[in-house]
Amino acid sequence: MSLRSLKKNRSLLFYAALAIIIFLGLYLRLYAIIHTYVDTPIRADARDYYAYAYNLTNHGVYSLSTHSIKKGAQKPKPDANRSPGYPIFISIFANEFPSMSLLLNITLLQGILSLITLILTYKISIKISPKAPALLASFLTAISPHLINSNIYILTETLFTFFLVLTVYLTINFLKTPEKKQQLFLIGIIVGLGCLTRPSLQYFVFPLTAFLLFVNKTVSLQQKKNMILLILLGFTIIVAPWHVRNYISTGKFSDETLKINALHHGMYPNFTFQNQIRSYGFPYRFDPRSKEISESIASVSREIIHRFKTEPEKHLKWYFIDKPITFFSWDIIQGMGESFIYPIKYSPYFDKHLFIKSNAIMRSLHYPIVILAVIASILIWIPFFSASLPPMTTTIAQLLSLILFYFIFIHIILAPFPRYSVPLRPILYIMSVIPLLMLYNFKQQKKTNPRLTDS
Repeated sequence: MSLRSLKKNRSLLFYAALAIIIFLGLYLRLYAIIHTYVDTPIRADARDYYAYAYNLTNHGVYSLSTHSIKKGAQKPKPDANRSPGYPIFISIFANEFPSMSLLLNITLLQGILSLITLILTYKISIKISPKAPALLASFLTAISPHLINSNIYILTETLFTFFLVLTVYLTINFLKTPEKKQQLFLIGIIVGLGCLTRPSLQYFVFPLTAFLLFVNKTVSLQQKKNMILLILLGFTIIVAPWHVRNYISTGKFSDETLKINALHHGMYPNFTFQNQIRSYGFPYRFDPRSKEISESIASVSREIIHRFKTEPEKHLKWYFIDKPITFFSWDIIQGMGESFIYPIKYSPYFDKHLFIKSNAIMRSLHYPIVILAVIASILIWIPFFSASLPPMTTTIAQLLSLILFYFIFIHIILAPFPRYSVPLRPILYIMSVIPLLMLYNFKQQKKTNPRLTDS
């Protein structure tokens, strides 16, 4: 067999494997969406999102009021308790009381969006690693039960994951063609849309801009100013109207309720109140001072500082060790457990072999993947280790590392519920292969250059 034929056969095998992975990802997502039965799907956060979408579609008012869904109800009053990204996304369906067919349409759309995210994950992977590791990262994304089950709920996970992965993909494109500065404007827009879906992303535009300036060291001062302007302009065009609307409608630029809750709910070590097992996941419900603590940002901040002063070791451990570990936990804490958020009456993960097996694989690999990804996120900034990789691979890996560290930092401050780490799964899977690539490249370099062996 000729060398050309061998390369052609390998290429065919690669694309066949990729097609199987994409088809598998689509099948698992659609099957889970169609056959999973969620117990009361419109509850808690989902109820809020649907109420906002319904009022926006039927009354032209962005409001949390659920009374307006009743026939003959008065026009609701506007508020700003939740960001509008996800409610706007589902508003095209929210023209009536949420029926099963209507909810199915929303979740099917999320399934397609999740498939696009899978394809984007592959496109990112192939730019950072050889074909085999790229296929591995794509396969892990395809069978991830957390990413699959995110689609069955009327919640933000799927949409936010899409915006996050799309941001990475567009940023990589800019890194490869930095002369096309208009791409920065689009990146700013996508980060803005992600911010309106989950406010935890609202500060990321600043480290992202700093990173892009860092990796484009040779550009002039004026070019750097233009880069900053373009990305911030795209971000501001999306985010500013929301804050202006809030001020006009409610008299303030934003509602701090969610921020207060995130600080408050994250202040309890091990997610328990005074180590009471029955309070696990919801410690604030058992704290008699919860109402007093959560009156304002100032009141909750004072309480956190007070607790650090009275029990410094306990809270230092919780915030800087236990919180990051909890954030990347396998089980959803405030939920049914495993990869489920709201309770379900039936799921193919209960009795279908393919789902059971894929769940077992991902569960066994989860913590090794997280550990490898965190190790990679540190090593990629150390020249000795990053020198083993191509320059563009290093730059892309540093971008992914920046995202992981950003969210770890945010959730050290706020509540580190594992649900909030689900959108990071594709990035974790890509980063987990980096230490293996480094090790392989070091071995190859030692073979070709004996001087690299230990002296």
